[in-house]
Formats: sequence, C-alpha cells, structure tokens
Amino acid sequence: LESFNEAEKFDRTDFITTYNKGKIYLYGDGLSEDLINLEQAGKYFKNTMKYLSAEIKFLQRQNPKSEAAEQLNSLFSTFLLHYSQYYYVCGNETYLKDKAASDDIKRNYENMLQYATLSDQVMPSGEAKFMIVKAYLMLGDVKTAVLKVRTLRANNFDYLYKLQKDEDC
Repeated sequence: LESFNEAEKFDRTDFITTYNKGKIYLYGDGLSEDLINLEQAGKYFKNTMKYLSAEIKFLQRQNPKSEAAEQLNSLFSTFLLHYSQYYYVCGNETYLKDKAASDDIKRNYENMLQYATLSDQVMPSGEAKFMIVKAYLMLGDVKTAVLKVRTLRANNFDYLYKLQKDEDC
C-alpha cells in the first residue's frame, strides 16, 4: 500500500494505482485484514472506472485494434469483476448489519450483476458468468439463475463446482 500511496502523490489519475489500492482495500494485502476498508475500496474503484474508461476511449480513437487496446480491454474486464465482487461484499456486509435494509442490499446485488455482465460483454469468461449466476441468486431470481447456469456449464465445469460449493448459493 505504501508504494501505491507514493505513486499516487505523483499521479492521482493513474488507473493502475487506483485499481491496486482498491483491491488492497477490498481484499487486504495477504498479510493482514487490517487494511480492508470498503469505503476506501469503493472510492478507488470509482476512480479506476473513470480513469480506465478515459484511457480506453483514448486508445480506441487512436488504434482500436492495437495490442495495447486489447490488453487494456482485458484489464478492464478483470477490473469489472473486482468491482462486481466489491458490490457482492457490500451487499453481504449490509445484510449482516441490518437485514431490514433490503433496498440497499438489493441495490448492491444489482450493481454486482451490472458489473459482472459488463465484464462478460467486454471479454467473456467463466468467472464473469459465475458472478452473473451468483448475482441472480442473491437477488432471489432463481429462474434466471438456472437459465444462466447453462451458459456457465457450456463455458467451464469448474465454475459449476465452484457454484455448488458456494455457501451463498
């Protein structure tokens, strides 16, 4: 985190810095959970969305078929999965604190679905499809979740196993 704090002093609009700080605040640093701070994770992910989107738009105007544009799209898709995970955690945290806050819980799971779907549109993946199915289940839409499981099954059986083992599903 200290390295990214230093980097942020030089360029607060660097999406790599904001992205990594968001991940550290969401997941911790692997050594301690003391760094987990959902408010900070949300702030840094929101900034990453803004700065990374601007970079992608710039590259698409310059050379949309370039290797750099492809790499940025891949990074964007992965970022969107982390943003989806952020909203999943926020939904669960809200539920654990106040089960009566159903509108806030639902809004978080809807955002989870939105970012997982966007990730799958940018670059289809089994992980995105898994998050989409999970979001529908968290929203209580079992019928749509079952329909989406078919795309998950066609994509990768490992994610079906992961879904089966997931306590929230």
